[in-house]
Amino acid sequence: MLRRSTWFYKARRRDDTVIRKRIREIAETRVRYGCQRIFTLLRRQGWRDNHKRVHRLYRLEGLNLRSKQSQRYRMALRRLDRPQLSSICQCWSMDFVTDQLFDGRRIRRFVRLGTFYLHSYGYIFISEPLNFHTNLLLLCLQ
Repeated sequence: MLRRSTWFYKARRRDDTVIRKRIREIAETRVRYGCQRIFTLLRRQGWRDNHKRVHRLYRLEGLNLRSKQSQRYRMALRRLDRPQLSSICQCWSMDFVTDQLFDGRRIRRFVRLGTFYLHSYGYIFISEPLNFHTNLLLLCLQ
C-alpha cells in the first residue's frame, strides 16, 4: 500500500544556473582548486548548498577532468633535441653508479661514456666517501 503523499509527490528542483556559473567562475580564477575547496569558498560566500550538490554540479560542468600532467611528460617537453654527431669525442655522457657488495661495502663508480660510439671510458671504484670526492676532483683536473 502506497501512501498518498508518495503517490502525489512532485519533485521541485531549484534552478542550478546561478550556482553553476559561480562554481565555473571560481574554477577559472583558482585553477588548482578542487571540488572540496570550491565548496568551502561557496560556504564562506553564503551559499547554503551541501557538498553532494556542489560535487554533482562540479561534475556536470566538466571540471572533474582537470588533472596534473605527469612529471615525466613535463621534463620531456624541456628536453633538447640530440645533436647530430659526426666524429668521436664530440659528446660525452657521465653518470654516478652505486652498488653494494655481499659483505655490505659500497662501491661507487663514475662512468664516462662516449656517445658517438657508445664505448665506456674509465670506471673508478671507490668504497669511502672521502676518496670519492678526491678521486672525482683528480679526474676532472686531468
